Amino acid sequence: QTLVENEPHADLQFVHLQDSAVASQGPVWAKVAMLDVLAPKLDRLLYLDADLLVRDDLRKLWETDLGGNCLGAVLDIGIPMGHAGIERGPFLNAGVLLMDLAKMRPRLDGLMNAARLRKHSLQQDEDALNDYFRHEWLSLSLRWNAQGLGTYAEWPSEDRKTLNLTELVDPGIVHFMGPVNPTMEAVLDRHRQPFPAKPWGYAGAPGHPYVHEWWAVVDETPWKGWRTSQEYAEYCKAKQEAVMKTGIEAFQRRVASSRSY
Repeated sequence: QTLVENEPHADLQFVHLQDSAVASQGPVWAKVAMLDVLAPKLDRLLYLDADLLVRDDLRKLWETDLGGNCLGAVLDIGIPMGHAGIERGPFLNAGVLLMDLAKMRPRLDGLMNAARLRKHSLQQDEDALNDYFRHEWLSLSLRWNAQGLGTYAEWPSEDRKTLNLTELVDPGIVHFMGPVNPTMEAVLDRHRQPFPAKPWGYAGAPGHPYVHEWWAVVDETPWKGWRTSQEYAEYCKAKQEAVMKTGIEAFQRRVASSRSY
């Protein structure tokens, strides 16, 4: 509540997700499961992932004309045409979703079925949304979900050649992609440097142009000073040690396996 107490136009409410099959599939499915709760009450919804940095007035995005589509989203810069486990075509990233709930409302049962079918697929919730709304979503400017900055957005890819990467300059929303605490293998992979990771993990997000801006925003919240706190230092040390232990054990298993041949 502290985050919004000085914002006259903001209200913070916690919504209990129904005990549905989709909600029980895991945290990444919350964005789908929540529609059963919110769609009967709202006509329009802007969904934002938790690992974002908002840098521009969201009203500009909110007022986007969806042109009769069910939702608006940004192409997934990592796999803009999808992956081997799904029909090839423009593939949305589900980190930022502008949804016409009035249009989606009569079709929620079908979406929930699609979610259950995609429970174990590679991109899970994203695969379900891409499957179900294949021809019913509007592709938004990359600036409203800028992914892979400083890392894979700049790595050569045939599919990325079709993207207008100039839209990533001065983005309205930055999406910090990658794991919070990357594996030792990812950190040491010389072919994937800098590696994708989130600023608040043990490794930070090396190469990302908006890391310092993210921490500056944190210092405007009740978590001010967290980066220099003993608690954060101990967290990073514990995660680093755990990652190293797992990496060494994996290496030892691989060595032992090679000796058996």
